[in-house]
Amino acid sequence: MKLNRRSISELRWIRGFVAFVAASSVVLLQGCATFGDQAPPEERVHKRAQARWDALVAGHVENAYGFNTPGYRESVDLATFRSRVGNPLVKLKGAKVEAVKCVETSCDVTIRLYFVPLQPGFPELDNQHTERWVFSDGNWWRFEKF
Repeated sequence: MKLNRRSISELRWIRGFVAFVAASSVVLLQGCATFGDQAPPEERVHKRAQARWDALVAGHVENAYGFNTPGYRESVDLATFRSRVGNPLVKLKGAKVEAVKCVETSCDVTIRLYFVPLQPGFPELDNQHTERWVFSDGNWWRFEKF
C-alpha cells in the first residue's frame, strides 16, 4: 500500500481519536469509582455494620475489632476486646441489619441477632439489638463505651 500525505494525515487523526477515547474511558471509570464512595451514610453504615456482625458470627474477633472507633482501639487492645466478646454465653448463629437511621455524623443501627444459649435444651432465639455508629476520620465506626 502506497502512503501519501492524505493517508498519513488520516492515520494520525485515527491514532489521536483512539488515544482520546482511551483517556476518556479512564477518566470516566475513575469518576464512577469516586461516585461509589459517595453512597448515602445509611448505605455505608449498613454495609459496615453487617460486615462487623458477619465477622463476629464467624468468630473473627480481630476483624470485628477493626470496626471500632480509632479512639477505642487506642484505649482497648485486641486481647481485652477479645475477652469481652470472645466468650459469649450464647452461640451466635446469624445477624441481620434491619434498619439504619442517621442524623449528621451519628447513626443508630438496629440488628436482629440469632443465637442459641449454650445451656442444653434451649431452642434458637432471636433478639433486636441497637448500636451507635459515628463518622470520624473519613469513615463510619462503631461507637463503644469503654
